[in-house]
Amino acid sequence: MHGDLPLASSCYGTDVGKKVSKGVQQCTTNHDARPFANFGNIFSDMILYTGQERSRVSTGSVGSSNSSISGSADTSDGGVAGVDNNVRVSYSSAVSSCSYGSGDDFDAMGDVLLWGKGVGDGTLAYSSHLSGNLYGPRIDASLPKALESTVLLDIHNIACGSKHSVLVTKQGEMYSWGEESGGRLGHGVDTNLTHPKLISTLSGINIESVACGEFHTCAVSFCGDLYTWGDGMHNFGLLGHGNDTAHWIPKKVCGPLEGLHVSSVSCGPWHTAVVTSTGQLFTFGDGVFGALGHGDRQSTNVAREVSSLRGLRTVHAACGAWHTVVIVEVVDSLNSATSCKLFTWGDGNKGQLGHADRETRLTPACVESLRKLSFCQVACGYDFTAALSTSGQVYTMGSNAFGQLGNPTIDGKLPTVVKGSISSSCVEEIACGSHHVALLTSKAGVYTWGRVRMVA
Repeated sequence: MHGDLPLASSCYGTDVGKKVSKGVQQCTTNHDARPFANFGNIFSDMILYTGQERSRVSTGSVGSSNSSISGSADTSDGGVAGVDNNVRVSYSSAVSSCSYGSGDDFDAMGDVLLWGKGVGDGTLAYSSHLSGNLYGPRIDASLPKALESTVLLDIHNIACGSKHSVLVTKQGEMYSWGEESGGRLGHGVDTNLTHPKLISTLSGINIESVACGEFHTCAVSFCGDLYTWGDGMHNFGLLGHGNDTAHWIPKKVCGPLEGLHVSSVSCGPWHTAVVTSTGQLFTFGDGVFGALGHGDRQSTNVAREVSSLRGLRTVHAACGAWHTVVIVEVVDSLNSATSCKLFTWGDGNKGQLGHADRETRLTPACVESLRKLSFCQVACGYDFTAALSTSGQVYTMGSNAFGQLGNPTIDGKLPTVVKGSISSSCVEEIACGSHHVALLTSKAGVYTWGRVRMVA
């Protein structure tokens, strides 16, 4: 794949006047500081799926191909059964001199550019099939277009679910828009929105970062509190409130997280992962493929610490469909040097865990082939993983059905470094959609590869 091909389902943001910190390439030990929310943690939070795919799950042996996502889900038009391939949105603090094909001059505000399915008019027209046809005819965009908004937005962070999006301004306010279903927009009413609308119930709470799943939304405040909302009735406790009840407005997650300072959150379609400022990792949701990392296949509707990582410092987490990947600080017993290693677990049917096999892991396991490297970022697609080393190289593993590994000749069982047109670039941030990858270089270049086709 060519890194500079314009993917049909990608997006980028600008914040002119502020460069991305070089520190993103370093495994820092100052984890009490709030992480800067930028390009690298957006696509990892917006894997796009539908309930049809989940209905194929068996509660039996998850190690077999019959009980995990397989190639039989592919459709004749290049799509994947049960996968909703909609718009991707991302944000970055990098300076960019590109015109993005629009000819517009973006100012120092945090602007959002979208391209892909259903965004030809600058909105997220996800749901023309809904009763009343609120969104009108769907217009696709093969080139980036500025997000339209009825209010002036200085954007700090943005994330997408399959059919809804959320953003946070630099003032800590949170907006959402898209298709309402089960309360995931957080406005307390069953109304679809074509433009960003302020979530008024979070007024007075400064939000730092956000994440979206298929059916739920999460937000982390500057104070380290976690808020979740959306449809918790069908997805085994996705919200972490101790029940399967849908919440139509944001609700603070208590229980085991009470008194802890949450630093980041990641959403898969069926589970949620939370990292605290002290490096603890908590997961909740559907555990059928072991994606929760608790050594079993049990689901849980309250946050539960991943005990096998207790005593280690988790610095970053990402959720795929049925797998989880984290970066963990490890101290070398010989020289006391600290480095950040990649740990994976859950469904490994496509090789997304990087352990040279296709087995399921129920607890975190270090990726041995990458043990000599140190990592600073990780992102997950539907059934593949991308990781960024501190030296600025990108490694991918898992499904390569759409070229999302960046090399069409590899089988994805083992992590492989992405070369090609990015070989001479210093990569600073990475992100994944369900079947594609986007990255940002130190010179503010954006590269994408993977699935290109927009499916009706």
